[in-house]
Amino acid sequence: MEAQSQSSYEDFRTATVFGKITQREFNQHVLSALVIIALLIIGHFTLGVQETDNTNVLSYWTNIATDIASIIGTALLVNRFQANRDKDQLSKELLSAIKYGGPSNAAQAISLLRAYEEKNGWYNGERSLLANADLSYANLKRVQLNDANLEGADLSGADLENASLGGASLQRSRLIGTNMRRTNLVAANLQDSILLRANLLGAVLSDPVLGTALFSEKTVLPDAASRGRNDDGEEIFTKYYNMNLDLSQLRVYIDPTSPNYWDPCKNLPDNMQPTGCEDMS
Repeated sequence: MEAQSQSSYEDFRTATVFGKITQREFNQHVLSALVIIALLIIGHFTLGVQETDNTNVLSYWTNIATDIASIIGTALLVNRFQANRDKDQLSKELLSAIKYGGPSNAAQAISLLRAYEEKNGWYNGERSLLANADLSYANLKRVQLNDANLEGADLSGADLENASLGGASLQRSRLIGTNMRRTNLVAANLQDSILLRANLLGAVLSDPVLGTALFSEKTVLPDAASRGRNDDGEEIFTKYYNMNLDLSQLRVYIDPTSPNYWDPCKNLPDNMQPTGCEDMS
């Protein structure tokens, strides 16, 4: 996994040289155009020193114009293909950096997704690269994914501790065994998401859209506490989702108007509070 992570990081770094590649190719195209123009001028004067009439000259330039139009058309198609190929390559490298690059590289890649949002819709638009993406087991600690479109994404086994997903679209996402300790999920859309065995200890869950989200008896609730580990080394907690009850058991975490509302920003010690509590106070 470490070797794969390093390789993917190197791939991500190549995204930063696309500008240089584009500039080099542009210079090559300009040089080619100058060579063609020079050949045309030589051809014209060569024809001029011969005994030719105006009909031959006109025919010469007509053929040249046709050839130039064909060359320009071909060049435009090639450039468009190259641009699409570079765009596809960049999108793959950004996703690779998010999945394998660790929190720092993931944060940089996510910033680039935001930068491309207006042009390509890569962050929270319908063409979001994060939607339906395989981000399983990604290390995304403390990353900022507020308002991101993660619909249908596979985040199983991912580490989202202290990450911020406020207002994010997580419909139909897979959050199986995901570490979401102290994760900001304020107003996140979790409709039809799967949170089996997810760890929500200390998570901020106010005003989410749950719909038919799925939980299990191993889903750790926000106000749980660690009880150590069992004989298999698995961490155990004091409070899990109760399969004998419905989603109304979560009201104390999601409804700020509930008389028993549990607010991690107020109920947890300062060193245990989710990132962003200062902004939500």
